[in-house]
Amino acid sequence: SIYGLKQAPRCWYVKLVAALDKLGFKPSQADPALFIKKDENGIVYLLVHVDNIVTTSDDVELIKKVKAAVGEAFKIRDLGEVKVFLGMEISRGENGEVKLLQQRYIEELLQRHQLADAKPRSTPLPPGSKVLPAGDGETELVDSTEYRMLIGELNYLATSTRPDIAQAMSVLARFMGKPSKTHMGLALGVLRYLA
Repeated sequence: SIYGLKQAPRCWYVKLVAALDKLGFKPSQADPALFIKKDENGIVYLLVHVDNIVTTSDDVELIKKVKAAVGEAFKIRDLGEVKVFLGMEISRGENGEVKLLQQRYIEELLQRHQLADAKPRSTPLPPGSKVLPAGDGETELVDSTEYRMLIGELNYLATSTRPDIAQAMSVLARFMGKPSKTHMGLALGVLRYLA
């Protein structure tokens, strides 16, 4: 297929799956972008996002063999140990723990909403707060686009690396149809909590 055509991603995926199948990889039942190969040498995982592939195993030699085999099927660039994937920073602790962070993304959001120097909050929403629909006397936002964008950005964080804000986002997302200035202030407060 030709890059840029609407069918190109599907064609690439079909070709990749066929090549990985020949190498003994099977797609995970939980996620079609995760491929697993188990044999007497161990287990290898390949996580695919379009044409980005992350390989992991507890055996470094097995990873090298898989990279070589995939390299025979496709032109690849080995970028070494993964540090960033899909905008998430990946760090490893000395004890083997792996952390996913999105600090750069949070900093970009803080800059965009003029909160880079704001004092961080200790909780996503004020303790004991009751978030209600815009009532009498409440000022509705003239254009709710900015609120909706912020809720989407914060929801992305909640579902990716910051589950600690998920409950606050569940509450604030209910008002995307008719947000008030109070709702916007609370959403910005969630962002300040992440600072």
